[in-house]
Amino acid sequence: MPVSNYWYEVQTASPVTDEELEYIEFLQRTYLQLPEGTGDALRALALQQGDIQPAQSMNEWPLVASAVASLVNNMAVYTRNPGAQPRGEDCALYFLTHSRKGYCVHFATAATAMLRALGVPARYVEGYFSSLAAGNKTSADVLSENAHAWVEIWVPNLGWLPVEATPGGADVNQPETGGQVSAPPPISISQSGSDTSSSQPQDDSSQSRSQSEENGGTNSTNTG
Repeated sequence: MPVSNYWYEVQTASPVTDEELEYIEFLQRTYLQLPEGTGDALRALALQQGDIQPAQSMNEWPLVASAVASLVNNMAVYTRNPGAQPRGEDCALYFLTHSRKGYCVHFATAATAMLRALGVPARYVEGYFSSLAAGNKTSADVLSENAHAWVEIWVPNLGWLPVEATPGGADVNQPETGGQVSAPPPISISQSGSDTSSSQPQDDSSQSRSQSEENGGTNSTNTG
């Protein structure tokens, strides 16, 4: 289900409890962190390329997440051979404005950073996507090519929910057949930040869909 579909459930759900409000305060302290200047640049990019405004309340988090996932999905092309990132470049900004090609790690990192810039607590997640074989309801083969990266946001009364920003989702995790991938041309941001040290996730990966909440960072391994 697209994350935007949860907006109705948020609007009609029972009031948020005091306990959840306390947890949401923790989310806002932890999962909105970005390097200095990166947030300004990503907010300008979201407005310039997608006319996306920052969330004004937590009820808008699913709508903003859906808009950001769609924008990031369409701003770059998928390839498992994106080339090296120049030293000192911010991962999310370089991906969205210069290289404009990458795989799930790049799309998930960029979407996580942009969501945080727009006031939506978000976390970067790595794990595996697999399905049960026909007639088998107890086990599944999980292979290295099933590795994937995605984003999760907190939806009040529902918890952490996945947001998919990679074109094709987990289905694209297969070896490429070769050939060059043509990326869209670089774009300029009308208002850039002063510091783009790195928005690359900070050692927050796992091999499951659960995520450590000890920090709000977003680090990556070699996933699809």
